Amino acid sequence: MTLKLILRKVVLYGIGIPASLVLIVAITWPIVFTSRPNRTPETQAWHEARLHVSILNRVQQAHYLEKGHFSDSIETLALGGGIDDEIETNRYYRYAIALAPDQNSSQQFAIAKSKNLTSFTGLVWQNCIDEPVDGCTTLCKSNEPTTTQAPVFSVQPDLKSIECPKGYGGY
Repeated sequence: MTLKLILRKVVLYGIGIPASLVLIVAITWPIVFTSRPNRTPETQAWHEARLHVSILNRVQQAHYLEKGHFSDSIETLALGGGIDDEIETNRYYRYAIALAPDQNSSQQFAIAKSKNLTSFTGLVWQNCIDEPVDGCTTLCKSNEPTTTQAPVFSVQPDLKSIECPKGYGGY
């Protein structure tokens, strides 16, 4: 099914799926699930984990714009298009979401299950969505392989000093 056909169904028939979510899934589907012949399964999983966190960041933005709050679980985001299954049954990464105590930001995680893989974390914050500035999301990769969840981001009110958590670098 082509992107044009998917969008036409959403717009014309109102199937109840936010157009922004359909667009994200339609664009990223071929990228996520196209394997490269010279990649090991671990390398492919690493690239997919990075992409999944980016997708979760974007879907959280769409969820916030539509519902007025961030989702506290992957299940309530209803990613669709097979991405839900890929995230739930992934051999190499465990995925999670954590909201800040003030509910003004959402941190997404791809936590490696293998000691040989690096982990990823991403952040979406509210003030940026309400008043767009350059970059509403960020993505960070652990500096070293790790199987533990990343520490939380420190979000400053001025939005000018978002830094990756300790042990993580910008990606």
